[in-house]
Amino acid sequence: MAKRKLKIDLAGERFDKLLVIERLYNPNTKPRSKWLCECDCGARLVRQSYELRKPKLYQGCSACIHEIAKYAPVTHGAMFGGKPTRLYTTWQNMRIRCTVERNPNYKWYGAKGVSVCAEWNDFAAFREWALTHGYNDNLTIERIDPQGNYEPANCEWVTGSENSKRRSAYHKLRLVEHG
Repeated sequence: MAKRKLKIDLAGERFDKLLVIERLYNPNTKPRSKWLCECDCGARLVRQSYELRKPKLYQGCSACIHEIAKYAPVTHGAMFGGKPTRLYTTWQNMRIRCTVERNPNYKWYGAKGVSVCAEWNDFAAFREWALTHGYNDNLTIERIDPQGNYEPANCEWVTGSENSKRRSAYHKLRLVEHG
């Protein structure tokens, strides 16, 4: 006796703002299940099974997604699958190099005791500090005291070339001290 693949019936199930109405069948397509859905706003749309069950931040019609996005808290600009902002990536990388041992830069940061202040574990607090202290997409975060932690009193925004000059001067100073 051959095993039959069980078909899942999603009719009547809710995925965020979408209510599944019925399975659609088209003999000319691959055997992927497509579902007629109705958004809470009344719009009807078709989704495939994997799209409904895929863990997303939000399910709904495009009009409702854009309406929600206007009022959503600002985190990092990657809401609904977009690309993270440069500021968010800077924040994330700063935290990773201080905490994740398998990160290639950990040996220069976390392993030497450099940490990120508790206040900056929240991206919104870091973003607020950055925007009020001269951040723009052409600058990088720099610790004023290279042996200090990432914290408001010890960080500033500098150009990439300024960062390189400082790093070079710091390494030369260390060679002279230990030379």
